[in-house]
Amino acid sequence: MVDDYYLNLVSFSSKNVVAVALSETTYMWTASTGEVHELGSCPEGTYASSVDWSADGAFVGIGLGTGAVELWDAEANKRLRTMSGHQGQVAVLSWNGHVLSSGCGDGSIWHHDVRIARHKVMELLGHTGEVCGLKWRPDGEMIASGGNDNVVNIWDSRLGGDVSVQRLADAKYTKRNHTAAVKAIAWAPWDHHVLASGGGTSDANIHVWSVTTGARLQTVKTPAQVTSLIWSPHKKEILSTHGYPTNSLMVHAYPSMSPVAEIRDAHDSRVLYSAIAPAGDVVVTGAGDENLKFWRSECKVLLLLIIADALQFGTFHPRRRKSTVVPRLPPIVSWPCADRLYLCFTSLFLFVISLFNLRFSLAAMPHFHSLSRVISSSSFVFIGSSAATQGSSLACAVTQPQADLRGDARFQTALNISSSYRSPVWYISLLSSSPRYRR
Repeated sequence: MVDDYYLNLVSFSSKNVVAVALSETTYMWTASTGEVHELGSCPEGTYASSVDWSADGAFVGIGLGTGAVELWDAEANKRLRTMSGHQGQVAVLSWNGHVLSSGCGDGSIWHHDVRIARHKVMELLGHTGEVCGLKWRPDGEMIASGGNDNVVNIWDSRLGGDVSVQRLADAKYTKRNHTAAVKAIAWAPWDHHVLASGGGTSDANIHVWSVTTGARLQTVKTPAQVTSLIWSPHKKEILSTHGYPTNSLMVHAYPSMSPVAEIRDAHDSRVLYSAIAPAGDVVVTGAGDENLKFWRSECKVLLLLIIADALQFGTFHPRRRKSTVVPRLPPIVSWPCADRLYLCFTSLFLFVISLFNLRFSLAAMPHFHSLSRVISSSSFVFIGSSAATQGSSLACAVTQPQADLRGDARFQTALNISSSYRSPVWYISLLSSSPRYRR
């Protein structure tokens, strides 16, 4: 996997399939079966610089280092067409129905209508640096872009019948608050008037904007460059991924933007890419360490596992609220009566809830003994440096890998997750040739 801050090499489809670009080859991993397929390779002498699924999960757009954009049929594993014209690498793609938008290294954004031969239907000229962040609003009425010129532009989406050009003066809003490249762009799924943007190394800020008034709603300073942002579809929280020096995942509450959880050293290198599953319960992250990691939200399962762990090993104190490692405690029988009653009632309550939770998985129960150290806070429970949540939908559970991902020599399972306290649900080792590095 190319170690390049400006590229966007991972995408999750509505059919629960992950597309990942490894240098010149793009692969697909199907979550339901664990199977890996090679979608196709780039022409000789170039590489895949971006990848994005269409909304229906039937087609994959692939941007190339030469400036071309390829359209692939995912089911037939067939390249349908190549749309050329850009003068630099296409670092980011974003779909809106039949329109595929591409951000180029020369600062331009093109809208391609993939149904017609003369595919270019609009060009947006609002950046003086490489466009590395681009995202359509879910309703298709606006598109936001971020670039290496530290600018965030928000554009109306009116598409003319003939090729037209919108320049910087035509953007609805132009924001210059960031002091580094803006790659991370995310629209809130539960409020289409809210947009978040994150800056690079010398900025490291997350700004939240109102696209109705243009006002900045919130700002939070993070400890490292912001490489991607994902809003939770189920709760008002936002997940951010980060580069050096923390290589972390962070969850922030909205609108306060207070930190809810942080997983430091989530990868051995900076976390550059992320995508969320269609159900909103799994996040995949990719990094310069050539691994993909999948982080699952299994809050009720994890709480039951923690209780089971406490009953067997006495390692979880229910009334402890500080976010520090809890040392091994005396056996449950030696706890004060109030604490034992608290634990019993909590266990019973969670058990009743689990009976009505269709997502509850008994398959995870045999692994409760692997939880040996627990950190607790008011809203999150951490296992090692992985997070499980009592109310949040963006979290991580330590469970057995659900599929053997060794479908390809370059795309293989790296370890047995149940033996690690600092692991996501599973991760994939990406053995890519000739990695590149860009800040």
